[in-house]
Amino acid sequence: MNRMLNEFDCPSCKHSLVRRKNRYGYFWGCRNYPDCQMILPDEQGKPGKRRQKPQSTGETCPECGQGERIERTIRKGQRRGQTFIGCSRFPACTYTEFV
Repeated sequence: MNRMLNEFDCPSCKHSLVRRKNRYGYFWGCRNYPDCQMILPDEQGKPGKRRQKPQSTGETCPECGQGERIERTIRKGQRRGQTFIGCSRFPACTYTEFV
C-alpha cells in the first residue's frame, strides 16, 4: 500500500487517520468511520494524545463520605493542565483539592 508521509495509523483499528475540520477546528478521525469512531485532537498538524480517564485514589470523599476521590486534569481556562482531586459524585458533592 502506498503511504503518504503525513499518514498516521489509528491506535484502535490500524487503519489510517485523516485530518478533518469542523466548526471547532481541526481534528483527526479514523478512515474506517463509522466502524471505528476514534477521534484525536490536532496538535500542530499531527494527531495528539487521547484524554486520560479520571483515576480513582481508592479513598472515600471526606466531605460527603459516599463518593470516591478521583484525580482529574483541568482542560480549559487559566489552570489548564493542572491536576486536582474531586469527588466522583460531582455535581451532588463539590469537594475539590488541588495537588
